[in-house]
Amino acid sequence: SIDSTTGIISVSGSLDAGTYNETITVTDSSGATGTALVQITVNQGLTVSGGGDVETTFGRPDTSSAFTKSGGTGSTSFSISPVVDGISIDSDTGIISVSALTVAGTYLESVTVTDSLGVKVYKTAVIKVNNAITFANYSILQTTIGRSRVFTSVIASGGTSGLTYSISGNIPGISINSLSGAITVPNNLATGTYYDTITATDGLSVSKTTSIQLQVNPVMSIPVISTIINTLGHTAVTDSITVTGGTGNPTFSITSDPDNKVSIDSSTGRITIDGTLAANTYNLTITAVDESGYSTTRGVTIQVNSAIYISGGSNITTTLSRADSSTAFTATGGTGSHYFSISTSSNGISIDSQTGVVRVNGAYAGTFHETVTVTDSLGAVDRLP
Repeated sequence: SIDSTTGIISVSGSLDAGTYNETITVTDSSGATGTALVQITVNQGLTVSGGGDVETTFGRPDTSSAFTKSGGTGSTSFSISPVVDGISIDSDTGIISVSALTVAGTYLESVTVTDSLGVKVYKTAVIKVNNAITFANYSILQTTIGRSRVFTSVIASGGTSGLTYSISGNIPGISINSLSGAITVPNNLATGTYYDTITATDGLSVSKTTSIQLQVNPVMSIPVISTIINTLGHTAVTDSITVTGGTGNPTFSITSDPDNKVSIDSSTGRITIDGTLAANTYNLTITAVDESGYSTTRGVTIQVNSAIYISGGSNITTTLSRADSSTAFTATGGTGSHYFSISTSSNGISIDSQTGVVRVNGAYAGTFHETVTVTDSLGAVDRLP
């Protein structure tokens, strides 16, 4: 259409593409006319195609295939939005570039192509930058000589399309599962410290390496344990067991007596002998297993002596101001030396700790009921009355 006053031609956006030859007529107030020919060209609609999404790993630059345009008028240019540091598009070729320093994340971008008349068309592109490959923290790998062991602590994360693992092979016989990263250490390595390198590689050939240290420890040994002596009626607890060699903290167990009166702390190796364990001699076996699965044993003898028993002695009858003493209290059974004591209610009454003789100095009148106690070297006791 044409504006009858201004002579401006308007072309509808819905007009089909093609070439139109039109005649413009101008008429003055007296009816005189003039004509002119005009050609109107409507180009094919602007479209954008091709291109594609981009997926990469942080630290690895990448590009898309080229977005292409068709139709439109005159020259065209490509742009991308929203603006993200490290993501750009070549305005001429339509190729998206992702720099190595683009922060990991998923970005939904719009690619725009604009022709010389300002017509714009759009296409969406997904840019995914995966996290860099990193290894989790891990400690020194340790095993005991003669023990093969599998370690699953040297594991990586990040990257694109899964990770595969490899090992340099500086340690003879060591191997790695390429999919899980599990490291297998052979059982024939001598004691010592070894070093090797693990590499994790993603589907885009991005790789990360880490160094490992392997410690092969000498065999574990339980020291000789002296005969453990206890008194019937007294519960005894031994000191902790300190092993030599081996890997990590061992776990202890013990073959028990028939009545299950002997136990061991699995962490410390402290042996507990119940006070009701009958007097006898018991030959038991302690087993220690270290973190690599290496085990060792040591025999231990437990000697339970008969219960300590107090007897003898006598009551004392005397006169104020006259000192006197009892017959000796005696002890049988128990372990080691005996020690006598008295729970006196008067300063004038005492007992000889070695002989068991009670003495009264006669300084106080009255009737006193006293308890005499005998204690052996392990702390087992008996009392009268």
